[in-house]
Amino acid sequence: MPSFSKAYTTGDVISVAWFPHEDDKTKGEARWLICLEDLENEFLAVPLKSTTEHLTVQPKSFIIKKDSEEGKRMQLLNDSLVVPGRAGVRPKVEALIHGRCSDDLIDKLNELVK
Repeated sequence: MPSFSKAYTTGDVISVAWFPHEDDKTKGEARWLICLEDLENEFLAVPLKSTTEHLTVQPKSFIIKKDSEEGKRMQLLNDSLVVPGRAGVRPKVEALIHGRCSDDLIDKLNELVK
């Protein structure tokens, strides 16, 4: 059974118990994230959303299908919207590690986050 840990690193796909909403930072919810860069006590996080209909309003975003090769590697439970436009440095918190991103996806995200 997976346990919560801060041992995630670049390329890991994790879930956290609380992630702030974009419009009201005092509210939040559980969220899946990609650890784009491990900064020791912090990490550069790219959020994932299971509501893929927001594709047109989220700049630079794209969908990864759960049944695709990448989706399986990441162990996605749903088709997911990757939102590089909301990437940001966050303090490392306890998280569940689910899977890993390919090097190609990490390279693509690094370009989009610039």
